[in-house]
Amino acid sequence: MLREDSKLLVKDLTGFHKNGKKENIELAEYRLAELSAVIESIPDAIIIGDHNGIIHCNSKAFQLLGLDSIEDLSGNYEELAKRINLRSSVNDSPLKSHEFPMVRALNNEKFEVDVLITNVKTGNDIVIRIAGAPVVLNGKVIAGVVIESDISERIKSDENLRATLIEIETSHKELNKSSLQLKNYTLKLENLNETKDKLFSIIAHDLRSPFQALTSVTNILIDEMESLNKDEILLIAQELRKTVKTQFEVVDNLLSWVQIQRGRMQFYPRRIFLYDKVKLVMEQLLIHSKKKNIEIINSVPEDLVAVGDMDMLQSVFHNILFNGIKYCNIGGQIKIDAALSGREIITSIQDNGIGMDNEIKDLLFSIDNNVVRHGTMSEKGTGLGLNLCREMINKQGGRIWVESEVGKGSTFYF
Repeated sequence: MLREDSKLLVKDLTGFHKNGKKENIELAEYRLAELSAVIESIPDAIIIGDHNGIIHCNSKAFQLLGLDSIEDLSGNYEELAKRINLRSSVNDSPLKSHEFPMVRALNNEKFEVDVLITNVKTGNDIVIRIAGAPVVLNGKVIAGVVIESDISERIKSDENLRATLIEIETSHKELNKSSLQLKNYTLKLENLNETKDKLFSIIAHDLRSPFQALTSVTNILIDEMESLNKDEILLIAQELRKTVKTQFEVVDNLLSWVQIQRGRMQFYPRRIFLYDKVKLVMEQLLIHSKKKNIEIINSVPEDLVAVGDMDMLQSVFHNILFNGIKYCNIGGQIKIDAALSGREIITSIQDNGIGMDNEIKDLLFSIDNNVVRHGTMSEKGTGLGLNLCREMINKQGGRIWVESEVGKGSTFYF
């Protein structure tokens, strides 16, 4: 639809008004009608304007803006911008006059921009993509053209697509997380199965064999009591006591370890005088150290106080010290020391026994290790004691490690 006072401008564009012949005017009007038909056939909104206002637009423009006639587009561009609520698609704020699409085109600017408008009839907000350019004749801008497309649905589709992609990405992350959890659960299950197998191995071999020995000894007592003298009976009784004490320690460690694995062992921190605790454990193991003439030196400062679980700490001292006795030669020495280091207390238990190589050290605190080593007097072990020490130290927020050299002894730190 063409504004009446703008027909001369359009004729300028056709170039047929320069002489007033009737046939030239008719040809110009025909070309004008052709141009209008072409503009009307374009599916996008086409708006042509000059410095006085809108000259021409197609029906798609009326539909897009929610207007009925060219008169609805009359007035200056600022009034039109207010009528259709023209604003930025970035921050929803009204555009300034120099930002109006037609003004930019008339200022000899070629551009593409997305804006927001409100359809006058429906009141719906629409996102419009505008491509604008100047119309230049003889080096002078005589008009501006803007092509407007409703991209609201496209943006909505893009937003839906982005939302879908985010959902897919989130689902993918959750799937990966679930997969990782499943792997962790599988690994834990495998570890539990390995632990169970080790537990059964301990029960089947390390507990069964000594009880078979006990059965044999008691059979001797029953069958040969009358032929045994006092010294022989005393020797058998001592052997029985030794076997029973050893197996009691194994069973006690086993029960403690099972409690930790099931999360049943409670942690009760309290103030502990380390010197007294070491002294108590030394007295408990006196019979073992005397048998091998091993000197045990308690170098822990008498006034050194630690915070920890008393029963767990006693069990750790007992297991490591007993290990030291087991792997010390006759006449050997074990030294226990402790010192404050920052906010920690580092305890060391050093022996001059047979020591160990790196391969054994790497497996020392593991429940599934298959390293079987007898003591210097053929003492047996299960490998459970040091694993129990690690579990108990970890439960108290500590750490345990060992330094050792074959033939020179070992030092356990925690």
